[in-house]
Amino acid sequence: MYNAEVINAALYALPMNANDADGEYPTVAIKGKLGTTELTLTAKFAGDPMTATTKGMQPNTRYVVNIINTEGNLTAYITIADWAYGETVDTDDIAARLNSGASFTAERGNGIGFIGDNNKILYIGNLSCAEDMLFATITGTDNDKPIGIVLPDDCDWLKVVNTATTPMTYQLQATDKTADESTRPLTANLSIITYDAANKKQVINEYLVYKEYINTAHMDKSLLGSIWDMNTMSESPVFHLPPFGIDLAIMRASDLIIPEGCTWLFNKKVGDLLGTSITDNIGKPERQVVVTQRWIPGSGLKTREVTIIQSGTVDKTILSPTHEIVLNNDLVNQGKIKFDETLSTIIIAGSGLTADDIIFNIRGIAASASGTPEPIKPIIVQFGENCDWWSKPLSGSLYLLESSWGHEYKIPFPVYPSSKAGPRETEFTVTTYNGKPIEKTYRLIQLGRNTSTVN
Repeated sequence: MYNAEVINAALYALPMNANDADGEYPTVAIKGKLGTTELTLTAKFAGDPMTATTKGMQPNTRYVVNIINTEGNLTAYITIADWAYGETVDTDDIAARLNSGASFTAERGNGIGFIGDNNKILYIGNLSCAEDMLFATITGTDNDKPIGIVLPDDCDWLKVVNTATTPMTYQLQATDKTADESTRPLTANLSIITYDAANKKQVINEYLVYKEYINTAHMDKSLLGSIWDMNTMSESPVFHLPPFGIDLAIMRASDLIIPEGCTWLFNKKVGDLLGTSITDNIGKPERQVVVTQRWIPGSGLKTREVTIIQSGTVDKTILSPTHEIVLNNDLVNQGKIKFDETLSTIIIAGSGLTADDIIFNIRGIAASASGTPEPIKPIIVQFGENCDWWSKPLSGSLYLLESSWGHEYKIPFPVYPSSKAGPRETEFTVTTYNGKPIEKTYRLIQLGRNTSTVN
């Protein structure tokens, strides 16, 4: 075929089984005559037939009808090309040459197996997958007849390898891309096509191949709550979160799949706790996203949608009633930092540390994290508007103290740029709420860049 083009006559059907409840199979018919102005495609997938037309058959022209089942979607289209003299057309019934049946068997003893209704999901656990790793085997009923196996064109993490012909055997294996994904599960629809000789029809069996990316040993939907309100539980939960950035804003013993492109949520583990963290949104428009929750309640895999909405407006009544400044004690002993509480002044050295060193924390009051957990009490930390040398924006964190937790800001060491010698100073304000908003301002002084201690 050459000078090929796809012409605008196509049929498309939604995902469906190979045959419906009445035992009917999808059919596609092409009708037209040489020299006519139109060629008609008629398809019946379920219910009333669909039709599409294109230009009619022309002399010395080859028409190729393609019927493809990809990811559960059945499409039919025509390609057209000039006829090259001397060529022949294979008119054999390709479908009749397929195997009369096939078994689909998961590789045993390696965290792989079939789950879901009618065992139509091949579930692959959180395995370390090298290229060519075996996931499943497809074996034909007839010794040497091929089996139709279809994977989506964009599936780069699975491959099918023909390993034997008596009986006809194929292996579903990993590629060099299988181990790359670490933020969401890998999925692909797989179709196995055989031929029913008695009824002269193809038989299509569809499966979902599902590759896990995390350890699901303790995934249980019973724990899904916000650190602001641990009682948010429903079949279709909606979490309304304040604008404060914090680790583990959503506490969970399940998995939340975050849509690609969402940059303000990310999954994180702190100690033995699993959670979904959120970035700061103070003073910005409200934002929301729908994520997918997954869990394994004993057997099978369950999913549901969870809506997360983060406000941009601060409700000061939920703030911590008090706060404290907690210096890095090791740096205090090294003479890198000191705090004059009477003057509300913090002095830090000009050198000897990196931007990865946390010099002090600003913490809200701790609340109980055990038994019936109490909501986190946040604080607001704002640096002076004219301060252009601090690492901003700051992001809040969750701190844990035995059976308590709280909201804090970790303050990193500010490294002098090569063009600055110092000294320099700024101020920051901490806002809490105790019957009314309370603002406390601190002075922060950094000595010259050649000064390594504050003593």
